[in-house]
Amino acid sequence: MRLFISLCVFALLTSACEGLALAGSVEPATFDSRTTLVRVSDEEGKSVDSFTLQLIDGTVYLGDGELELTLDGPVTGVISADGHLDGPIVIDPDLREIGVELWRRLGASGTERRSFHFGGDTMLARRYLDDDYSHLTLGELGPEVVANIAAVFGASDHSTVNLESVVGTLPEDEATPGKRWTIQSPPEVTAMLEALGVDLAVLGNNHITDWEDAGIVSTIDVLDDAGIPHVGAGLDLTAAASPIVQDVRGLDVATLSFLRTTGDFNNDYLP
Repeated sequence: MRLFISLCVFALLTSACEGLALAGSVEPATFDSRTTLVRVSDEEGKSVDSFTLQLIDGTVYLGDGELELTLDGPVTGVISADGHLDGPIVIDPDLREIGVELWRRLGASGTERRSFHFGGDTMLARRYLDDDYSHLTLGELGPEVVANIAAVFGASDHSTVNLESVVGTLPEDEATPGKRWTIQSPPEVTAMLEALGVDLAVLGNNHITDWEDAGIVSTIDVLDDAGIPHVGAGLDLTAAASPIVQDVRGLDVATLSFLRTTGDFNNDYLP
């Protein structure tokens, strides 16, 4: 059995992104128009005929082994072809030629392949909810926040993100005492997870206890109400360590979620 695993690491917001520019705060960079040649082949290097490239703005191009694009800036999209796994692509106009490899849906032995995308630390907090950084109000936040990556991230058979946040509306003064950095996303984050095509939210991380048990309960309740599967958190070890089993194109896939660290200097070495 062969599984095709694609690692898609992204963050809607992380503490490392000090210079992050939010939607609408700056004009996107533009470039002089340039021509880029996109060549599409399978894993054996054979040209893939009759493929489509759909950009995030909905524009669709048809190609036959290759496609020439005239661009004035970076573009993102998904390449599809019958009998192949979809291939996310980011095209840099500085590159005059790009090669894309689309794996066949069936391997050489005839076994069906599945594609998986894994997203890193994901949250809706800090700069999106801070008047000093964002011009958006909570009521204006929606799927458009993730529109530039939703189609790309969702181009897989199964998508997982590490939901690095408590989810709810718990009071700030009830956060875990002594923790310097606490993260809470409002329930509206579930609309963005749905727009991303998230099939599983992983909760085994160092922020799920930022509001202690109340935060765990709130997060699980909000995800359950939204119908988003989750794994890695609970009010006892048995619940937190229990795997989740999901059907991915007829294959049972089990996921477990654990955290290695017991604390760090940013949080007074609290777990």
